[in-house]
Amino acid sequence: MRPVVRGACLGIVALLATSSLGDAAQSTAPSVPLPATGNVTVARFTVKTAAKTSSIPKLTLASRGGLRPDAYVVATVNRTPRPSLFGVTVAIVQPSDAPLSTQPSTKGQPVTVRLPAGFSLTGPPQIAPDVVYANRTPPFGLAPSGPGQLLAGTSPPKLPLEQVVKDAQLLALDRSVPLADMALLGLPFVAVQFEKPRSTSPQVAFVVSLLGQVDAVEIRFPAGLKVTGVGAPDGTDGMVLGSAARIVASSGFFGEGIVYSFRLTLSRAPKAGEFATVRASTHYFESSLPFTERFALS
Repeated sequence: MRPVVRGACLGIVALLATSSLGDAAQSTAPSVPLPATGNVTVARFTVKTAAKTSSIPKLTLASRGGLRPDAYVVATVNRTPRPSLFGVTVAIVQPSDAPLSTQPSTKGQPVTVRLPAGFSLTGPPQIAPDVVYANRTPPFGLAPSGPGQLLAGTSPPKLPLEQVVKDAQLLALDRSVPLADMALLGLPFVAVQFEKPRSTSPQVAFVVSLLGQVDAVEIRFPAGLKVTGVGAPDGTDGMVLGSAARIVASSGFFGEGIVYSFRLTLSRAPKAGEFATVRASTHYFESSLPFTERFALS
């Protein structure tokens, strides 16, 4: 009888061990590296559950890592066509009042996201670090909007959580964000929007946010596409420089939060997949601020 009892005990131990391993797998938590100060990191991953549920999973943080006191973490969770799968997008925002895009990502422990009981990752997260300025195009596209969740910090009071995550994704994908949003996010930036960008006479608008004493902004198009005319807005002067247009403040500096709108004339319409780059200067381009922005012209 003893061998039978011993075998039964071993079977129970093995069963408990298997159950424990399953619970550990379900609580697997993705880690997301920190962005640089004044920048944003975006993470995308999918979670699954074996149980039937109509509830959106609630995320929390297992660890704040090295987050600055003024930083915040926001996520959205959306359903997929498969009821057992949910798409998650996490945005980590580290505000600043100065562009620091030339610095590497903040040193310190990453943020760790805790999944609720019964949920597990379907694969490693896709990470897009430091997306505020020119960045490598991420492997994911714009996710459908889902319910927003604040995981850490205090989000901007005038922006819904869903909009914070959408703006972060737009930055990662080199798309224009609403002109007012960058200041609300607490990020230094020149927000640019192109109306009818695939035409020979696009309307352009820009807003300077949290960048004091900017007196010149340059918009450069791909080589072979020439700027042939610029209608400068009131209080500014326009310059045509081959494939680029510069808008220069006639006196002083561009005002924070003021929309400057003008029309360009181009030698041809931009093609799908082409980008415009934007630079800003505090000394009429005798020197320029340490960042370059990129915007998709499609």
